[in-house]
Amino acid sequence: MEATRVGVAPVYSLEYHPHQHILALRWRGTYSLRELQESYRAALNLARRYGSAHWLLDSRRAGPIDLYVTQWLTQNFLPRAVARLAPRVLRLAVLCSPARLAQLHTDAPVGEAVAEAFAAPHPYHTRVFTAEAEAMAWLLREDQPAALSPASQPVLSQQLVPGRQAGDQQREKSGDAPRPSLFRTVFENSPLGHKIVTPDLTICQVNPALVAMLGCTRADQVEGRRILDFAHPHYRADWCELQEQLWACKIPCFTLQTCLIRADGTLLWCQVHSVRLSDHGQEMGYTTLIDTTAHMELHTSIKRLYDSQETALHMAAHDVRNSLANIKLSVELLRREQVGEEAQYLAIIEQAAVQAEAILKDVLYLGQLDAGQLRKQSLDFSAYLDAHLDTHRLVARAKGVTLVLEVPSHAVQANLNPHNFGRVVDNLVSNALKFTPAGGRVTVRLDKPAGRLRLAVQDTGIGIPAEYHAHLFDKFSTAAREGLAGESATGLGLFITQQIVRLHGGLIRVESRENEGTTFVVDL
Repeated sequence: MEATRVGVAPVYSLEYHPHQHILALRWRGTYSLRELQESYRAALNLARRYGSAHWLLDSRRAGPIDLYVTQWLTQNFLPRAVARLAPRVLRLAVLCSPARLAQLHTDAPVGEAVAEAFAAPHPYHTRVFTAEAEAMAWLLREDQPAALSPASQPVLSQQLVPGRQAGDQQREKSGDAPRPSLFRTVFENSPLGHKIVTPDLTICQVNPALVAMLGCTRADQVEGRRILDFAHPHYRADWCELQEQLWACKIPCFTLQTCLIRADGTLLWCQVHSVRLSDHGQEMGYTTLIDTTAHMELHTSIKRLYDSQETALHMAAHDVRNSLANIKLSVELLRREQVGEEAQYLAIIEQAAVQAEAILKDVLYLGQLDAGQLRKQSLDFSAYLDAHLDTHRLVARAKGVTLVLEVPSHAVQANLNPHNFGRVVDNLVSNALKFTPAGGRVTVRLDKPAGRLRLAVQDTGIGIPAEYHAHLFDKFSTAAREGLAGESATGLGLFITQQIVRLHGGLIRVESRENEGTTFVVDL
């Protein structure tokens, strides 16, 4: 079943299944109530445009709130959606985690609240699922209501064409003096940023609000340039995706959240809505930009407040670690005098103390990362990796695993923090060794495609089950597993790895098939 990606934002994504008239709204991570509202409004606008009659709400990756999200949406937005779309029955499939679904039967407050929301007299059918295939099958049942007819593409005034050509001839014949068109009045005076672009993203026309948003003083400082000239380097791909969706895939509209750079070098966070249109045979895109910089700054302030609250946890962790050190010392002293069953009990106590200490070390390390103490320096990345793998080569030899480093023949310079990035290398290589049996191979590869540094750690181990992929980088991840030799895991290793990579301005992703090996890729 092919789906088209029609919207993307930091906390949600939208997919449209054209043949089945299904709109899938997926959340990920944690977010505010306002971001929930924004995601649903975007979905509703797209549903009205495509005439989608069936909804798939996926909250499985929405963090700890899960079905609470669905309950809130069911009670607040869906009745409005039905009223605005069509007076007919819709189908709503809700995807939630198995653990949260189980709470419907074990946790009375949750169960009663969600059951009450679903039992409300709404003009649509609702079912809760934990598997997407089952949800899709239910949505596509033959007895479902007929899908709405696709909405026609909105037609904008021909006065969008630069030069104010529309209506001029008629006014000349009538002898009336030229007057600003209704569209131009809205375009020029709107507090939102508006621009008209060609398929290669060249800006043809901008309104004063967008000129001011970009930190410029005149329209000619913006017109004639490509929007990519203003895009933040890390977010240029957003505009390339918009270009592909509008003109290659012929999607009538596209929504995204991205970041631009103002003339003074400061960041402009914005929500972008772009509509593809044709006027006098010329393909164009009409784009509206909403400045969300204040919202992003507020979000950052809230995060700092959250971080300050974690300081108390870090202080407590320090105290607990001292107590664990005393326990380990006492166990070591007692083991010298005990044998037999008593010694076994002491070994269990010591193992528990070591595991608890490992978790505390990771928590404290996260606190250091949150503090933003990251000083970078330029170094030879190839030599850095070679020296950093010395300890891992000893472990690999003991396990009977081949550890190989592949680097370019010339020196590769990188700007990074040697201590913190060493944690990335340690976590990825140690994980590869933990899950690769004797006779296997772990390859650490460094290259520089398209001018960007890429570090890949590839193994021939047991791979990662598909159901774990979505949670690999979660804090205290449920995807944490013991190694083949019984090595323990804290559930924080890959989360810490991702945080360090992001602090270096990079991205990390994973490619894995069960029983076929795993590859982690870091792009800097």
